[in-house]
Amino acid sequence: MKVKRLFVLTLYFFGVLTLLAHTFARGGVVQTGELTIIDSDRIVIFAPHPDDEIIGCAGIIQECIAKKVPVWVVYITNGDHNQLAFKAYEKKLVLSPADYRKMGELRRKESINAVSLLGITQDKLIFLGYPDFGTLPIWEGYWNRKTPYKNFLTRAYTVPYPDNPSYGEPYVGSSILNDMERILLTIQPTKVFATHPADTNTDHRALFNFLQVALMDTEKRILAPEVYFYIVHSRRWPKPAGLFPERALLPPVTLQTSEYAWVRFPLTSGQVEKKIEALNCFRSQLIGRKTWMLSFARSNELFSVVMPLSLKSNKASEFMMSPRQEGEIPEGESIRHTKVYSLNLSSNNESFILKVIFDRRILEKEFGAELYFFGWRSDVPFQSMPKISLLARPQNKVAVTIDGARVSSNKIIVKESNDEILIRIPRTLLNNPERLLVGGETKLANLTLDFFPWRVFYLEQ
Repeated sequence: MKVKRLFVLTLYFFGVLTLLAHTFARGGVVQTGELTIIDSDRIVIFAPHPDDEIIGCAGIIQECIAKKVPVWVVYITNGDHNQLAFKAYEKKLVLSPADYRKMGELRRKESINAVSLLGITQDKLIFLGYPDFGTLPIWEGYWNRKTPYKNFLTRAYTVPYPDNPSYGEPYVGSSILNDMERILLTIQPTKVFATHPADTNTDHRALFNFLQVALMDTEKRILAPEVYFYIVHSRRWPKPAGLFPERALLPPVTLQTSEYAWVRFPLTSGQVEKKIEALNCFRSQLIGRKTWMLSFARSNELFSVVMPLSLKSNKASEFMMSPRQEGEIPEGESIRHTKVYSLNLSSNNESFILKVIFDRRILEKEFGAELYFFGWRSDVPFQSMPKISLLARPQNKVAVTIDGARVSSNKIIVKESNDEILIRIPRTLLNNPERLLVGGETKLANLTLDFFPWRVFYLEQ
């Protein structure tokens, strides 16, 4: 079994390297390889909300059906938090918690109808029902709390949908993680599709994070699947907006970097027509967004390969954390702050080292960078591993939180100069992890300016 696993992993990494060679062959301009579905595949598509599976993977679904390849769709939420769309659809200014739950049921039915047009039967659909717009807060802070996360609109603390297999499960990180691990162990997929870590939607980023841990937790019990990430939300993208089925879908300009390798899945004209038909099933979401949604009916679908990073215990292994603009923030405001700070991560045998460089003359007093450090070990349940958040502001002490509780900053080592904060986090504070998950955001007071896409670091000596 170990030999077979090693062989599969070797093939996968060789394939990724080949894709990288194709991708960056022309002076930094993104060139994409092609993804194929083979007869022996077993496919799982994870969707944060009903409609994401069609936006990102309608062509993949149709190809699976045509080749008789088993394909499942897993919905993390029922999409019950889209206030403006729901109010427009219901023609009501005020909706009750029961109304929002009803809209979550409606979106579930819309997805059932959409994927049935593509050939998937309802027994291949898994709706988990966790809180829309709540999965990133759960990821960041609801692992060992006594009280689960509360959905602001539905007022629910637990999955409120009786038809969902997770009905009654509390809104905490372990609930989502356990469900995802159970699905991976049951289906044992050869290819997995999920949302991209640089997607500007918070639920889409959270799905990436939970999936990374689920894959690590199950890596000794299933053969490693190929994993591909589709992006749905990015600033002023796709371009041009509207229905252009003959045009290619290209990556957002800001993601055309060596950090991500992109692969394309070509669609036939018939597959594009079916995708348009499926997109039109989401009547509750098309109000005010039809032009944008139809922008994904292009001649291809687009996926990224996101590999784990290696962090060695020496100065040469330093990773610069690049921010991405939040979709809701004025672009000028975001760029103005992005240009006056940077974050670098490195490590030694004793500590993880975060260097925050900024220009005090420009940044407001309320500006801050909040970073999260979550450790992973193969012999400790992830929910039991320490989870640290740091809030660094230019003119204040670094605020340290471990597992949701504020602790003394004396637990870490902070050295501050005019334009730099150097933070050392002892490895022991994270229970000497084998791997490290890091992400975060920058803030102006309580307003999020930019975010740092979460990444997994394999720790090496």
